[in-house]
This record gives sequence, structure tokens and C-alpha cells, in this order.
Amino acid sequence: MNKPNRAWQIAAIAIFPVLVALLAVVYLDDPFQYLNYLREDSLVEWLTCACLALSGLIALDIGIRILRRDQQFQWFFFAFGLFCLLMAFEEISWGQRLFSLTSPEYFLGNSDQQEINVHNVLQQKLDFKTKDVAALVLSVYGVLMPLLALNRHVAALLQRVRVLVPPLYLIPGFLIASLLMFDIPTGFEEEIGEFLFGLCFLFFMLHELMARDMGLPTEADGPSGPGHEPLILLDRFVILALTVAAFGLHAWQLDAKGFWLPEANHAAAALAPPGEIIRHGWFSGTFERSGWLLLLGVWQPLVGSSEFALRLLSALATTAAVPLLWQTLKVALPNQVTLRLFATLL
Repeated sequence: MNKPNRAWQIAAIAIFPVLVALLAVVYLDDPFQYLNYLREDSLVEWLTCACLALSGLIALDIGIRILRRDQQFQWFFFAFGLFCLLMAFEEISWGQRLFSLTSPEYFLGNSDQQEINVHNVLQQKLDFKTKDVAALVLSVYGVLMPLLALNRHVAALLQRVRVLVPPLYLIPGFLIASLLMFDIPTGFEEEIGEFLFGLCFLFFMLHELMARDMGLPTEADGPSGPGHEPLILLDRFVILALTVAAFGLHAWQLDAKGFWLPEANHAAAALAPPGEIIRHGWFSGTFERSGWLLLLGVWQPLVGSSEFALRLLSALATTAAVPLLWQTLKVALPNQVTLRLFATLL
């Protein structure tokens, strides 16, 4: 197996204290804004969800590719992938607040936060804090186990049962995340800890992807070079990360302000019969607006007329421009990976 280069390892080590330092600066400068980042459906929570989801998808992809290539069932990647995806959905209460879903009666009576998720039900039923269990288990797994695996007997045992442990350079990340689960100084630092755990998982799976030589292309490889196969990392995971990030930026606080007058006019006009919308657009010279109003007319009965619901359609349309631009540049600039990535990021 190959090993990720030293620059990658240094970046993986440095990113955790840097992120904590940035958040500490925000806390010292504006405690209200700091807490705003940590509340439900905030920037930190969505970043956590994105990291967990990407980690899960990468793990499942590695497991499937090993199964196809080597005819070996690596149960760890499938278990890890499903776990990460489950935690990603749990983190956002299975999209409950995103789609304004009302909690069923069971969750209202048995969940600590009265939301649709399992870990808060277990927390109330078994009278323990899930954050404490997560801190203990993940500190053992991410800090202690890699150190124990330095012993050849422990390493042989782990290899025999096909259990992977994170690389040594991720120990600082797991350690910092575990310490933040103590919720000092505001009582909400567990949200940062969960985000850093998700980031640790993402680095872990990217490490496995690179170590197994499963598609980390270089500029020199070209569309059919040795590292293409078929651009697994860039084509699937980097662009997925950019798309998720773009959607997060558009959806975050989408309903923080009330309707603007043009938005309210569009929402009301879209309720008219389709024939009337087309006729009015034709005779008023605003026919280009009719398509949008017709689309809104179909959208509103499905998702409602809240500010978030009506603006979500625009957010989805804008987000779709990210993968479309990537695919366009992939055809136009097949050998310029860095340029494509930079242009799509912008």
C-alpha cells in the first residue's frame, strides 16, 4: 500500500487546532455570533452532517470496489459507511427541521429534544448523555487504539478480524474533539467536537482511499493515465463535497428574512390557473417569467408556501450549477484538474 505524503499528514494535523483557534477568536470577539454558529441547524451542524455523509459514501465505495476487484468482503467499510450515514441523518434529525415536519407522538414523549432521532430517545430511556459515550468510545478508538496497534501482536489481531484503526497523525484531531465534548466554556462545545469527529472520519477514509491507490489522479495522468481509474476521488467525492457545501451556503438561514415584495408577488401569481399564467405572460410581455411561475405552481402544493420552502427551489437550482460547471470543464479541460477544481470552487 502507498502512504499519503507528508504534506497531507501535516495538513491533517494542523487543521484541528486551527479551526478551534478560529472559533476561539469568534468567541472572544462576539460570543453571540459564536453561539449562533453552534445552535440547531447552524453552520457547524451542517458541516458535521456533510463530513459524516461524505465519510460514509467513501467507505461504502471502498468496500464495493474491494468486493468487485478482489472478491473480498471487507465488512469494516460497509459497517463504518452505514454508521456514518446513520449519524449524518441523526445529526439533522432526519431532515425534520429542514422540511418543517412535526414530531410523531412517540418522539414528543420519549425524546430529550422532542425530535425525530434515535440517540435522544436512548438518552432519555437509559439516563445517560450520548455525548459522554461518544467522547469515551471515540477517544479509545481514535487515540488509544492507534497507539496499541504499534504492538505487532495487537496489529496482527486487528488484521485478523479486519478492523481498521485511524492513522497516528489523526490522534491530535480525535483528542481535541474528545476534550470539546466536555462543553467548556459555554455548554455547547459538543457541537464543535462532533464536527471535528466527523472531520477525523473524513480524513480517515480519504487516507484509506489513497493508501489503497483507488483514484488519486495527478495533473500528468491525463484522461487515460495510470491515476485516472476513473478519477474516483475528484469526480465523486470532491465535487460532492463542493455541491453539499454550496447547498449548505444557500440553505443556511434561507428563511431568516421575510418575503421581499417580488417574492410575495411571484408566490401569489403562481396560484393562478396555468392557462391564465401563460396568457398574462404573453400579453404583458413577461412571457419569460411564466415558466418560473408554472414551476412554482407545481412546487407550492408539494412543499408549502413558507419562506424556506419557496426559496429552496432557487437554492436547489443554483446548487445544481456546481456539478454542471464541473462536468462542462471536465470536457473542456480534461487534463487541468487543479484549474477545474479552482473554477468550480469559485
